[in-house]
Amino acid sequence: MSVEFTVFKGSSNGDIVEYKTLHNRPTGNQVLVKSLTLESAAPTRTINMPTWFSGTKVSGLSSRSGTESRSSRSATSWDEDTPTKLVESASNAYLDQYCPNREYYGDANFHQGSFSLHAIWDASFLFKVPDGLAPQHAAPLMCGGATVFEVIESYNIRPTERVGVVVIGGLGHLAIQFLAKMGVVVVVFSSTEFKREEALGLGATEFYATKGTTTFNMAKLDHLLVTTNNLLDWKPYATVHLLSYCPK
Repeated sequence: MSVEFTVFKGSSNGDIVEYKTLHNRPTGNQVLVKSLTLESAAPTRTINMPTWFSGTKVSGLSSRSGTESRSSRSATSWDEDTPTKLVESASNAYLDQYCPNREYYGDANFHQGSFSLHAIWDASFLFKVPDGLAPQHAAPLMCGGATVFEVIESYNIRPTERVGVVVIGGLGHLAIQFLAKMGVVVVVFSSTEFKREEALGLGATEFYATKGTTTFNMAKLDHLLVTTNNLLDWKPYATVHLLSYCPK
C-alpha cells in the first residue's frame, strides 16, 4: 500500500507548483514525517528545476515507522538533516554525512523534499528535537547550525582562543553565538558598520568594517571562519600560502 502526500516543486518559469506524490509505506528504518517547519539554504538553486522537490531541512512529527526504526513513537518531534540515507558497514561506520554510499539531497529522492506536508526519510538522519525547542528554531540549527558546529569541533576551537568570523549571514549569526557561548573571543568582520550593533548583541567581542581597509590593527587570530561563498581579498586578513596544486 502506498502513502500519498502533497509536495511542492520548482518549475521552468520560476513558480512553485503543488504536486501529489506516491511513496511506498515506510519499511525497515524509514519514518513518515509530518512537516511543521523547514529551513532551506538554497531555494533559488532548486526553484527553476522542475524535477526537484525543494527544501533541505525540516522539523516535524513522526506518524508512522518501519519495523526496524527506533523512531517509532508517534507524535515525536524530529529534525531532518541534508543526507537522507546512509548505508552502514564496517568500512564506513560513523562517517555519517561523509558515507560514500549515502543518498543525498539533490542526488536522490527527487520525488520529495521538505517543501511538503509529509516526507519519508531514513531514521539515520532524523534527530529528536529537545523538549522546549520550537520546530521553527530547530530547523535552522540543522542547517547553518550543524555546518558551523562541525567546524568548531573538527578544528578543536577552544574557549581560550581568538576566532574571526567573516560575514554576518545565516552561518555567521550562528557562528558568533556558538563561539560567544563557549567563551571564545569573537572577532567579526563585515563590509560596513551597518551590522556592528547586531554583531556585538550576538556576542561578538570586536568588530571591524572591511570596505576600503588594507590592514587591521588588532591582535592575531587563532582561527578564521569564512561564512561567505564569495572570493575574498585575503590581504587584509592574512598571507595565503599555496601548499599544493591539483591540476584538472
